[in-house]
Amino acid sequence: MHILWWIIVGLIAGWATGKIMKGEGYGTLMDIVIGIAGAL
Repeated sequence: MHILWWIIVGLIAGWATGKIMKGEGYGTLMDIVIGIAGAL
């Protein structure tokens, strides 16, 4: 169950970072994927 929470937190963190940071970024999907990878 902990891994599920880490994935959810990573998903939210990646999405939020994509919205907060200026510039093009990697796109919404890649921001979420990077957030999940960072959480794990």
